[in-house]
Amino acid sequence: MQHSIPRHLHHIWWSWDKGGIFFPTDTGPPTAGHATAWQRLHPDYAYTLWRRAASFDFVAAYYPQRHAQFTHYEWHIQRCDMFRLLVLHHMGGIYGDIDLVPAAHLDGLWQRHPNAGLILATETELTAERVAATAAYPVRQGIAEHPLRLANYWLAARPGHPLLQQMLDLMQSRAHLPVKTKYDILYTTGPDVVTTAVHAHAQHYDDVVILPMAEADRYFVHERAGSWRF
Repeated sequence: MQHSIPRHLHHIWWSWDKGGIFFPTDTGPPTAGHATAWQRLHPDYAYTLWRRAASFDFVAAYYPQRHAQFTHYEWHIQRCDMFRLLVLHHMGGIYGDIDLVPAAHLDGLWQRHPNAGLILATETELTAERVAATAAYPVRQGIAEHPLRLANYWLAARPGHPLLQQMLDLMQSRAHLPVKTKYDILYTTGPDVVTTAVHAHAQHYDDVVILPMAEADRYFVHERAGSWRF
């Protein structure tokens, strides 16, 4: 049976320096070996490494209604966060941060979850103390995080999944918020967007799968290079 999620791997790499300014030339990622490893393990999958110019062109061509939001962001990582959702919404496939190390062929996931249209990974499970502490971040306006935080460093989806649209709509509703701390990025475009949208809407769909950390670890390891934090 053909799975609804296309066998297409997507990576993003835009070069910027420690001051957040783009390099004059779009140099390759320091974790390029991981990209090669994903391709070697999945020779039957399509592969795209999205560089800066192609990413901007893609948004202008396929999501002109979101182009102003995309270019408005102060931090490049916010655009990367948005872009991964746009690519999956339009094309479908598998997005992974380029610092993810493959551990097993992804066909195992499709076999375990043959009816999945959207697969997400658990990033962490917050303790009650950590959940309470998140309410103190000004950007949250006193509303604590959900204890099950989902990752945005790995997602797999069929094209046009409505929950991706709901993530993008939530991201748009937060686009006006200023970035004063690194947590503000996580809230405006990062894992909190994915987490909030999924916990609010996933019950309306029968094809959403949330991988526990132990299951996700069978397929990839996150090195958390965090180049955006410079």
